Amino acid sequence: MSWKWSWMVVLLLVTGCASSPPPGRTPLQEIDRVIELDNQLGALRNMHCETHPIAEAVRQYVRGLNAISFHGAPDDFAAAFSRHRKAWEDSLPFFARYGALRGEMHDVFEFIRMKSPEDAADLEKVEAKIWGTWADVESAIKLHRNAPEPS
Repeated sequence: MSWKWSWMVVLLLVTGCASSPPPGRTPLQEIDRVIELDNQLGALRNMHCETHPIAEAVRQYVRGLNAISFHGAPDDFAAAFSRHRKAWEDSLPFFARYGALRGEMHDVFEFIRMKSPEDAADLEKVEAKIWGTWADVESAIKLHRNAPEPS
């Protein structure tokens, strides 16, 4: 299956699974649904860089994240995830500078680190924002996993 079709299938899954959750789902089930969709989109993003520019892979990933509905998910989780999506979106101008690099996404990150100390420092700033916002997502998940069940 081509990358284009893979992205389309995942986007259909995202929009189909995300449009309106079945009744009776708990906030934790909604969190799990969003994280599973993110995992699928992230796997595609990571491999898409093997044949396409990293900025295109990130753009497709962000497009997929934009399609996820947070209906039924806790507000703090949705807000943290929105900030994480924005961090990826904000990385696009940086990654656009490396259109010729190919490889699994983490390999592309290593190629960028090896180009120059300046490139490595710029990547570190991008990664810090992405990982910082992901830490907020994980904190929201932890908060809800540790919350007492409603009675």
